[in-house]
Amino acid sequence: GLRLGDQVCAFAGVTTGPAVLQRVAQALAASEGKVLQVDILRAQQAMTVSLTPQ
Repeated sequence: GLRLGDQVCAFAGVTTGPAVLQRVAQALAASEGKVLQVDILRAQQAMTVSLTPQ
């Protein structure tokens, strides 16, 4: 899961760009109960974590 201080780099394939928050919200809404991959930067180390929207 995510921790305080994590920097989200990509959320379910959504990176930066126009309407990024809208695209993330759409990905969350379409993925309730499904595992999503989130690319983060934690303590200057890139990693991928799995989240399951409820």
